[in-house]
Amino acid sequence: AQTLLRERRALLVRFAGDERLIAAEDAGRYRDAVGVMPPGGLPEVFLEGGPESLGQLVLRYARSLSFEETMNLLSGVRLGVGLNLIPGLSVYTLNKLLIFTQPAHLAALEGRPTGDPELPTVRAAYVRRVLDTEAA
Repeated sequence: AQTLLRERRALLVRFAGDERLIAAEDAGRYRDAVGVMPPGGLPEVFLEGGPESLGQLVLRYARSLSFEETMNLLSGVRLGVGLNLIPGLSVYTLNKLLIFTQPAHLAALEGRPTGDPELPTVRAAYVRRVLDTEAA
């Protein structure tokens, strides 16, 4: 963690009464989602946030997502992309997530039974994987 802090790839911020380590590129999202003020001197691109910052953070870091949570978050983020408020994320990627996070599609994609109780965990991992590989 010290190397990341020293290289300014991570930031130590305080919110919800605790100090937390966040990725520097998420500084604007944390500011807009939970009111954390980023330190000075960060590149402008790290300060981009917007009205869907909370949804972006939840989708990126969630460890378990129900189908309903996923649809609500993706719908809000898709609206932000459509209004050009969220750069670096394509409508194609969001549409892909909207389709393949549905229970039957996800189960088939991941080789699991449709009623698998682990699908919320698998869904969150799938969303993180797609966003990590396809978001700019």
